[in-house]
Amino acid sequence: NGKKGYDISPCNYVMNKLAALFDSSLTFDTDGRIAGQGQVLYNVLEKLDSLPYYYTSPPKSLGAEWIEENIFPILDTTSYKITDLMRTFVEHVACKLADACASAQAPPDDQKSSRMMSILVTGGGAFNVTLVEAFRNKIDKLGMHLESPDKYTINFKEALVFAFLGLKCIFGECNIFRDVTGSESDSVSGSIHLPVSTTSDYCISYFQKKKSSG
Repeated sequence: NGKKGYDISPCNYVMNKLAALFDSSLTFDTDGRIAGQGQVLYNVLEKLDSLPYYYTSPPKSLGAEWIEENIFPILDTTSYKITDLMRTFVEHVACKLADACASAQAPPDDQKSSRMMSILVTGGGAFNVTLVEAFRNKIDKLGMHLESPDKYTINFKEALVFAFLGLKCIFGECNIFRDVTGSESDSVSGSIHLPVSTTSDYCISYFQKKKSSG
């Protein structure tokens, strides 16, 4: 069906750590205000854009270990202002998102290509005005339209998704797919910790019935 999912680029993990380095009382950059104060460091941007991960075809996924090993050595806070590093990383993320959107566009001879492609922005990054505007400027040039849902959807999307993954885990159904992560096989992942309650008794009963039925 042509649909696929993969990790395009790191984002909030990096931005949040830089915000905390800028001001230890912060856990994130509200509205992207700190990043908005900086200038793009094009020599740093080139190093970020040149990381081998971006030249690997999907399926693929990123983890904290990869970010710590590959991203932060480039974002040298002893040599550059944190505001400039944050603005540069925003530019990097926006570029990589736009590249992914461009690669997902229908080919010119496709009958659907005449329709404008809409991009839905959700998650914590959707509140980063500096990031969203940088991304919007790039996809406008591609003839795409950026859509932002209401703030409640943005706030609770990740909680809803992980609740669904947890439900799949309880039911013993695959919730991690190799076509997305690049792993060797699909898997049922997650750790369910149940309280001693009616709910847990029900779940235990469900597992017992499922096991006995094969």
